[in-house]
Amino acid sequence: MLRKLKKTTKKTVIIVFASVVLCAAFAVGGMMLYSKFQMGKIPALTFREALEYTTRNNSDAVITVGIIKDGQMSYTVYGENGVVLPAELHTYEIGSLTKTFTAALIYKAVGDGMINVDDTIDEYLTLPADNDYPTITELLTHTSGYRGYYFESPMIANYLKGRNDYYGITKEMVLKKAGSLNMNKENYDFSYSNFGYAVLGFVLEKVYDTDYTTLLNEFVQDELNLRATHISDYSGDLGNYWEWKSDDAYISAGAVTSNIDDMMRYAKMQLEEDTY
Repeated sequence: MLRKLKKTTKKTVIIVFASVVLCAAFAVGGMMLYSKFQMGKIPALTFREALEYTTRNNSDAVITVGIIKDGQMSYTVYGENGVVLPAELHTYEIGSLTKTFTAALIYKAVGDGMINVDDTIDEYLTLPADNDYPTITELLTHTSGYRGYYFESPMIANYLKGRNDYYGITKEMVLKKAGSLNMNKENYDFSYSNFGYAVLGFVLEKVYDTDYTTLLNEFVQDELNLRATHISDYSGDLGNYWEWKSDDAYISAGAVTSNIDDMMRYAKMQLEEDTY
């Protein structure tokens, strides 16, 4: 009788645990789909509509808008309900603009003779020999066939704790996933991929034998002279920055912080066709 009760209890615990994991996985997926749907509305909004929507009754709103006109830079800071705030510099997470710096680092590596963009990633990473892999160019242009991300177990805890989705996803996890994917189509359509840029960060680390955070910080501050731009160290003035572990794989896809002054100067580099 006691043995039967123990078996029943154990089975119940397993079922409950599996149900919690499944519900959390569905919740994470649902939140990501909802966010994608909401983001899809943005292109149709005017600047004023977007500002009103974002700041409406939002006491935490601090939005900085920069303008470059006739080579001159200026910016305005907006707060709750679009009220203009003092013109002070604030530190923001720049999200996927991080990828443009990762791409610039790849360009630098090409110039240094470290990377050929026509090579497939197995030229630089230790991966199973019986699969087909994307080229560096395909990763840069989001035409590798990789999904935006691949589910990993840390995402469950991240959702439950309200953390960055990619917190705790290690380079080993990304390398293992990349090695399990056989990208054997001749061509893939454009499909935005955070995972692809996580792989690019890993390639950069391998060819330079240096961690991505060091590579990025030295590059943007010493070569681009963007002194307020770096991998997030949570030292900004606005708070609530995404948490990252030092060895997280997705840092190269979205972990940079900066301010409007650096970002406008970075934009001018693009407009003036700077080397990078």
